[in-house]
This record gives sequence, C-alpha cells and structure tokens, in this order.
Amino acid sequence: MNFTPSFNNWSSRAMMFCELLRRKGQCGTFVTNYHAPHEFPPPIRDAAMNRKLQLSLHPDTFALNKLPQFGEIPSILARGEMVFITRTEDELSIICPEFMAPNNVQQELGWRCMKIEGEFKLDEVGVLASVLTPLAEAQISVIATSTYTTDYIFVREESLVNAVQALQKAGHEFVHKE
Repeated sequence: MNFTPSFNNWSSRAMMFCELLRRKGQCGTFVTNYHAPHEFPPPIRDAAMNRKLQLSLHPDTFALNKLPQFGEIPSILARGEMVFITRTEDELSIICPEFMAPNNVQQELGWRCMKIEGEFKLDEVGVLASVLTPLAEAQISVIATSTYTTDYIFVREESLVNAVQALQKAGHEFVHKE
C-alpha cells in the first residue's frame, strides 16, 4: 500500500512539530520519511519557497538499515565516517555509507545524500521545508535527518538527477565540496 501524507494527518504534523522543536534545541536528531506529494500549509510553503540555499552532494551511496530496537551498533560505525543513528521504542535505524553497512539486517541500498550547507540557528523555521517542497512537487521520495546545525536529505540514486533539477529550478545552488 502506498502512503501519501498530507498536512492533515498525524505524520506530517509530527514532522513539522519535530522540526520546530529541533530548531529550538528541544528535539535531537530524527529521521523522517517523506513521500510526495506533500502539502505544506500556505504560510509555511510561502516562507519555504523564498529561501534559497546552498547544497552539496556527498560522493558516497548510502544504506538505510533497520536493526532490532536493542541491537548493538556495529563498531565500524564509530570510525569517523558520516553515520546517522536513531534508536526509538520500535527500532534502531542507521544510515551509513554502503561500504560500512551491517550484514544480515533489513536494509535499503542506493540512497544519495545532499547536505544543506551552512549553520542554522535552532529557531530558524522553513530550512528543511524549502528543500522538501520542490522535491515533493517533483514526486521525489526522500529521507530527511537533522543534526544540531544543519539538515541532510537522502534521495534514491535513480531520482538524483530529477532531485537536483527540481532544487535548482526552485533557486537552490549546488556547491562543490572537497
């Protein structure tokens, strides 16, 4: 069954609430799966569409891994590569480069990572929405995760070209990072 959230359902409201809390320093790293088309309410959508951001593309291909809730975090993941780990009451999720992915776990391979460049104050609103809105309008499914200072967006490798084009059309710029 294909699920398409709208702002009227719990998932979308929770996503917006968690971004606001995270930006205010009251929520840690989180992972949310968005499926287009996603409808933001007009005030948020208007503010989001006016933000023009710089993004960079990480060279690695990533894996989304699901482990048991109390599963052990593989030691290789502590070695300095870019890794996102979230433990909830239901599961342990790890997003990591494919070459570091654990074996014998439920996983989805083939995700590419875009980083929103710059550091953002925790009370800034609309940063993530400014990137997710054009992707949703282009029917591109994403996984978004946030850190203390910025956001990361993962798209399937086969959607990468369309994602970059949608973001550039919305006025965002891609920068080369070494």
